[in-house]
Formats: sequence, structure tokens, C-alpha cells
Amino acid sequence: QNLNKGLSLNLKNFQANFLKKKLLGLRRESRNQFFKETVNILVISVIRKNSAQLLAKFIAYQLGNMKRHSFFLIFLKRFIIALISEKKFSNISGIKFAIKGRFNGVPRARKRIYEAGKVPTQTIDSKIDYSQATAYT
Repeated sequence: QNLNKGLSLNLKNFQANFLKKKLLGLRRESRNQFFKETVNILVISVIRKNSAQLLAKFIAYQLGNMKRHSFFLIFLKRFIIALISEKKFSNISGIKFAIKGRFNGVPRARKRIYEAGKVPTQTIDSKIDYSQATAYT
């Protein structure tokens, strides 16, 4: 299954400038192996609607491939908050993801919930895109 099929983007000038500014703030993480791919997937998932499956499978894939889960999740949260905070840049108002399991190989499992933006708890008239993925670490 090709997740990236038809997900190419042409950024507007103000979107490209905003993204450059945010990437300069994350310079110290730019040496990591996951940085470039994570930035590309997050920008696609924030700009395009109905991309929860792409984001869920990407996070599961990254968690399955690395040992430093906390470092990746902290970077992910910081970058998502930076992207969603600018209303002109993102087409989504909020994101929430919950991850359960053994982080960093610790014997005891934990649950972490990350939220950015506005996430409605009771959805009567809100459009919510939902996806779930499993990562084996």
C-alpha cells in the first residue's frame, strides 16, 4: 500500500516562509535520521485533511524502528504544536494522539496522550478524522 500516493504539495509563499522559520528553530534535531521524513509527513498531514491514517502509520513505523521513543515523541509534539498554532498554515484545528506501551525498553508499560490545538471531546457537529496503527517494538 502506497501511503504517499497523490500527496504532493505546492506550498504558497507565506507557507514556505513560515516553515523555514520553524525549521530554523529545530536546528539541533536536524542531524537525526528521522528529521527530514518527519517534517515532510507532518506538513502533509497538517495541510491536507483526512490524513490521519498517514500520520498514524508513520508514527507506528518510526516507533518500531527506533530505540529512543521519548526523544522522537517530544520532537513530534513540539513540531505539531508549531504547525497547528498558525491558522493560515494548517487546515486542521487540533490533533490528539495516544500511545500505549513500553517506551525506551522500560519493563513497565505506560500511556501517553499528546494534544495540540482544539480537540472536541463531544462531537456533535465536528468532523473528526480517526486512525489507529500498531507498532511492534
